[in-house]
Amino acid sequence: MDFDSVIFWLPHRSRLQIVDPQQSSNENTVISEQPVTQDEPNEQQSVQPQQEEQSKKDGVVKKVLIVVGLIVILILLLFATKGTNGYSSNSSSSTISSTTSITKNLASGNATELHPGDAYVSNYNANTLSILNVSTGKIIGTISGFNGPSEMSISPPGSYAYVVNYLNNTISIVNTSFGKITGTIYVNSLFSVYDFGVAISPSGKFAYEGSYQNGTINIINTSTGKISGSILGLYDPTGISFGPSGQYAYVVEDNITGIINTTTNKIVGNITGFRGAVGLSVSPSGRYAYVTNYKNSSVSIASLSEDKIVGNIGGFGLGIQDVAFNPSGSYAYVTNYNTSKIYVINTSTASITGTLGGFDGPESIAFDRN
Repeated sequence: MDFDSVIFWLPHRSRLQIVDPQQSSNENTVISEQPVTQDEPNEQQSVQPQQEEQSKKDGVVKKVLIVVGLIVILILLLFATKGTNGYSSNSSSSTISSTTSITKNLASGNATELHPGDAYVSNYNANTLSILNVSTGKIIGTISGFNGPSEMSISPPGSYAYVVNYLNNTISIVNTSFGKITGTIYVNSLFSVYDFGVAISPSGKFAYEGSYQNGTINIINTSTGKISGSILGLYDPTGISFGPSGQYAYVVEDNITGIINTTTNKIVGNITGFRGAVGLSVSPSGRYAYVTNYKNSSVSIASLSEDKIVGNIGGFGLGIQDVAFNPSGSYAYVTNYNTSKIYVINTSTASITGTLGGFDGPESIAFDRN
């Protein structure tokens, strides 16, 4: 072992200072000009014990350096292992190691509680969530700690939200009562590249998460955080939404919307005629789906009983992203990344009635439906 390298890795204040006993002795010795009266045999006898004592001291120092070096190496390996598994220094629960893992880790943020009817808005540019009081149109809180937040979904009980981080293929779990990130799902699937969309099933047991570039939907068991299955063969899946019964899930794939039977996890139908579909939301009644089209900056209204487009709404401008219904279904809210605004649609008239501001590159919006 290279002891010089071991000493190098030690913290500055804890590095050992080795003093040569001979040098120290020379510094404290007064040189006399008087001739030495001892004979040669006595000199050799006095030098030999000093050499033996010095040898013992050197041996002790070497042992100390070895022990300290091993401790430093173990500490470095420990931190490296934690970093690999996704732990943080204040982790409060175990990481599930497989294709997906969950880590509990409190992050800084505004501890404003999400109330029924309120909404989360993901700000991609600011790496934050805005808590929106819809009745007043005001932002009442902010949650930070994300990495390119895009699509998100709030669980049916409204107790937590899943937020996809586009830049690092993770899902942040937000406790809506405390307004803080309390967990992270690391999606390490081979099929997971550029994760974008996410939707939690009405039962709250599963989350469907779309991998944009690989054409895959990962099915995550929300109780374990593990991928329990995958749906392959899709084309650029982005927005995902469940029907109210949970029997079907709908996923947009550029110019079509795929219909998934959640019992078999097979695609059983398609709705066509979209123009670069990127986000969608199924109405609380389950009768309609609103789909955002980024190529022509419009919202298509699809009838789910007929599986076809029955209307279109324009006037959103470039940068249209996601759409979500409020709990009653009387209004739909559309995010626009370029204008940093949210457009409000009156669903009874299928027209824009106003806008909300104060966001920074809003990608998605999700409601607490309780």
